[in-house]
Amino acid sequence: MKKIFNVIIIILVFQNCSIKSKEEIDNQPIELLKNIPRPTEEIDELFKINSVISLKNPNSPLLGVTRIIENELGYFVLDKTSTKVERYDLDGNYIQSYGNFGSGPGEFGSVYDIFIIKDNIFLFSPADLALFSYEIETGNFINKTKLVAFPQKIEIINDSEFLIYVSNNPTDTNFNVYRCDLNGNFLQEYFPFDPNRSSSIIMYTGFLSKTNDGIYYCDPFGYKIYKFNAKTNDFDLTYTLEFVSDIIKEDRENFDYFTSMMPIAENRIRFGGSQFLKNDEYIFMDFTYDAYIRSVLINIKDNYSPIVLGKSVNNEFLKFIEEPFSLSNENELLFPIGPEKFQSYADTEKTGLMKDIFNMINIDENKDVLYLVKAEIR
Repeated sequence: MKKIFNVIIIILVFQNCSIKSKEEIDNQPIELLKNIPRPTEEIDELFKINSVISLKNPNSPLLGVTRIIENELGYFVLDKTSTKVERYDLDGNYIQSYGNFGSGPGEFGSVYDIFIIKDNIFLFSPADLALFSYEIETGNFINKTKLVAFPQKIEIINDSEFLIYVSNNPTDTNFNVYRCDLNGNFLQEYFPFDPNRSSSIIMYTGFLSKTNDGIYYCDPFGYKIYKFNAKTNDFDLTYTLEFVSDIIKEDRENFDYFTSMMPIAENRIRFGGSQFLKNDEYIFMDFTYDAYIRSVLINIKDNYSPIVLGKSVNNEFLKFIEEPFSLSNENELLFPIGPEKFQSYADTEKTGLMKDIFNMINIDENKDVLYLVKAEIR
């Protein structure tokens, strides 16, 4: 009987070890971009142009669009350069703007980001260190709330909380990400940095990005991508970027050194970019590889296989488009294109995707302020 009892204990011990090993495996981050192929030349086979929408506003051009939020109410467009936020319906017709540049009630000195919660739109102004809220339908000003930080990006967690990313902008505590509520209170801080070594705001690397399954974060010059866990209010390591240079992995915060190396191709410095879009099937992100900025489409269901996109490829579509603003659940990438670029291509001979785009649009130089090209991944 004693021998049988000992055997049972040994079996249980081995079972527990086996279960633990499986949990450890399940919690391992997924490795991305171990091998990076050459940029593909089969661009016309990769995308299908579904629609081209022209945003029309004869009285106010858009000069520097940095964010577009699309929902059932239309397109909400942030023009950081012109310090304005405008709403267009789904056909591209101008509806209204929110607030104005100034110092009066409901007026702001700058706008860096926007987000929507329920029936309200929120604008962050670094000049005022405040959030401004407005009713979406009426445009009426609701409230001004102090937010003492300089976020480069804001992403909502739920109807009462959001995350801000300061991109190594020094604060009292020097963390890169903060969890806040709508009253401007700081609830939690994440990802500390050394302000003596990495206090520069570098726009081309690092991100905080909300996708269809959560909010993802990567440090500037980082190689680890984390996902926010709403149950624990913490970040879980989800992906690692395997191509990032070892010298960066060993000392990520040596900003002065890395920024001086980047323009020199012979240094072969490699790091992740500032864009991360994702749905259930694809990841779209950018990266720097030997001083060249590339984009990559990663097929999640095909064992995370990558397709690299580069403007060096002889394809007019890649030279024509800008970075996409969103990736829908229907695998549509939303590319914003300025009217001046459309006009410069108007009289050229077009084939493939470019021909499809121009067949879908009638250019109105007096009204068109931005074109939205929706390209589906085949």
